[in-house]
Amino acid sequence: MANNTVEVWLEVDNTNRCALTIPLETCTHFAVFPLTWLCHIGFTICGTEGYISDTPNGQAIDYRPGPNAPVIQAGIYYYIAVGKSRLGIVEPLSPLLLAPRRTLA
Repeated sequence: MANNTVEVWLEVDNTNRCALTIPLETCTHFAVFPLTWLCHIGFTICGTEGYISDTPNGQAIDYRPGPNAPVIQAGIYYYIAVGKSRLGIVEPLSPLLLAPRRTLA
């Protein structure tokens, strides 16, 4: 992980995997409350409710919008899915989302 990126990790088949890597400045460009935005991204990828944590299987970060909302920092964030998706298991909507990928730098 580069020191100026934000990664969103998901648990798939009992293994945490990186689902998305975003430059830090992109997170603050597209959202006033970037941690809330990351939670919406996790929901979109997983298809089930959940929350953002800074540790695997950890407690939720209080990322609610407002004047005291935490500032996003470069690093790894985990989307912790709560409950089951329509398929009965928590997995990404498309396995291609977690396929190895290359980035252009």
